[in-house]
Amino acid sequence: MLSFRISLPVVFAAVALAGCAAEKQPEFPTTNPLEKACQAEGVKAGAAMTDCMRRKASQGIAGDTCSRRGIRPGSPQRERCVKLEAEYSQASSECQAQGLGTFGPEEVAKFKACISGKVPEAAAYKFAQDR
Repeated sequence: MLSFRISLPVVFAAVALAGCAAEKQPEFPTTNPLEKACQAEGVKAGAAMTDCMRRKASQGIAGDTCSRRGIRPGSPQRERCVKLEAEYSQASSECQAQGLGTFGPEEVAKFKACISGKVPEAAAYKFAQDR
């Protein structure tokens, strides 16, 4: 009789857990605006979500950079500025991941060559802005 008393709560717990698992769990709502924007584009999760969020963040930073330069939202130059700044940022990250840095003239030359090889238009735009 003792074994029946001990196993009865275990049975109830198992039934309760099975019932919860059978119900469809709602998706957790996100408060991250980057994640929301990617979900609106149909991206669900995983590496695609990471890439999308990285791209959206880069575009946001690029937009801030363009604003600091006085290029206002809605102006004809804004879309081009944001696109090129985001491309440059992505290429810069990729070149840094290859071990290229910005210390010393030789390193800077290799770094700029790497970026120019990946996104020539964005590199020309950025290097002209930095002068």
